[in-house]
Amino acid sequence: MPETEGLGRTGWAALLVLVVGIVAVLVFGFAAAIYVGLLLTFAALVIMVMLCQGEPASE
Repeated sequence: MPETEGLGRTGWAALLVLVVGIVAVLVFGFAAAIYVGLLLTFAALVIMVMLCQGEPASE
C-alpha cells in the first residue's frame, strides 16, 4: 500500500473492530478473547459471503 493511500472505510472499520476487541479483553479479562474471537469469526464469514456475491448487473 503506498504511503499516500489512506485506509478507506474498510480499513478504518477493521481497525475499529480490532481496538474494540482489545478494549473488551482488557476490561472483561482474557476469557472474553474467546467470545470476541467467535463473534469476529462469524462476522468475517458473513462479510466474505457478502463480498463474494458481488454487484448485480444493471441493464
